[in-house]
Amino acid sequence: MMRIPLLSAHPRFEPICRSLGLQARCGFAPSSSTGSEVAALWDVSNRIRLGTSEVDLVNVVIHGCGKIVTMEKALERGEDLPQDSLGIGCTQSTSFFGPR
Repeated sequence: MMRIPLLSAHPRFEPICRSLGLQARCGFAPSSSTGSEVAALWDVSNRIRLGTSEVDLVNVVIHGCGKIVTMEKALERGEDLPQDSLGIGCTQSTSFFGPR
């Protein structure tokens, strides 16, 4: 589970996850000790599940979550995400995962 409020609100959040080979599902958890507020948590996992070794699947999640944390920190500093970061906006055949 990841708490990424800025990146998840960004209009390119879903394409970013796809380009990293990830999918993100929103979950909720109390964000205060009283439980009166609810904050979004994201369950981030790999998109491809069959035809790949377990090691490769885990490495995709580790690598992708690291990139997501880096982007969230950049947004916290008030920076915008570069258009060409991480192959975002590329077709599947030119992403770092290669052709599918």
